[in-house]
Amino acid sequence: MVTWVSYVVRKLVWILASIFVVASLTFFLMKCIPGDPFTQEQAIPEEILKSLYTHYGLDKPLFIQYLKYLKGIITWDFGPSFKFEGRTLNEIISEGFPISFILGSLALILSLGVGISLGSLGAFFHHRRWDKITMILAIIGLSVPSFILATSLQYLFGMKLKILPIARWGGFSHIIMPVLSLSFFPSAFIARLIRSKMIEILSRDYILAARAKGLSSFRIWKNHVLKNSFMPVLSYLGSISTNIFTGSFVVEKIFGIPGLGHWFVTSIINRDYTFIMGLTVFYSGVLMVTIFVIDIVYSIIDPRVRTKIYE
Repeated sequence: MVTWVSYVVRKLVWILASIFVVASLTFFLMKCIPGDPFTQEQAIPEEILKSLYTHYGLDKPLFIQYLKYLKGIITWDFGPSFKFEGRTLNEIISEGFPISFILGSLALILSLGVGISLGSLGAFFHHRRWDKITMILAIIGLSVPSFILATSLQYLFGMKLKILPIARWGGFSHIIMPVLSLSFFPSAFIARLIRSKMIEILSRDYILAARAKGLSSFRIWKNHVLKNSFMPVLSYLGSISTNIFTGSFVVEKIFGIPGLGHWFVTSIINRDYTFIMGLTVFYSGVLMVTIFVIDIVYSIIDPRVRTKIYE
């Protein structure tokens, strides 16, 4: 029988191994790409180029650079930027991650609220008008990319109606369009999951018995349907969180939000090695830890999962 502690330790070992693989692949893939951060925009004299390579350690053998890179990850020192003088990735993470976290968290909360509400309406009014409306909205949500929705919202509410700021990060009004852009797809995904699971649960005998006792639809939904219907959503919450955080790369760039997604896109354009590799590892770690926490919560809520863990 596997103890709870050994299960957690095993999960953590897998997380560390996965981060190591992601870090290694990112490093060697970046080194395989032709060019470097210094020769993109203009020709640089050979002497200055050699001096830059020496300053940033790019003249050393590849294996030495790789070991230095791994040491930086272990000691949480991702190094300086090649393009932004005087800036380090640690500083950018300290400044940008709280913004991306706020944006992603609000989008996730909105996605859960809207998705559960629409999915519940579709299930309780199966084959009726509300069900058709919710499914049309879900199909649209799954079909429209976040960057298309973001630019459409900018055009409608920012340029035509002029009721929301087109870009930048400031007060509450600056949050509305980015959060809507990020939450549209996950809301539709959750709505379809909730609807299909609730339709299955509503046909079971204990639900029919609850209705026969005269319980209201709200009490049946709250006491018997919601918890069991939410389990598939919880299992997919890691994937949904991944979609939100990776989707924020483009959305942050479109709205000019100084989060990590904006810096990630900028670093790719600039071929800023340290930023690309460091942010990839950082995001991988955040997403793996998120999935790990969700697995633990899932096993706590559902005793059947705990039983499988201990077997």
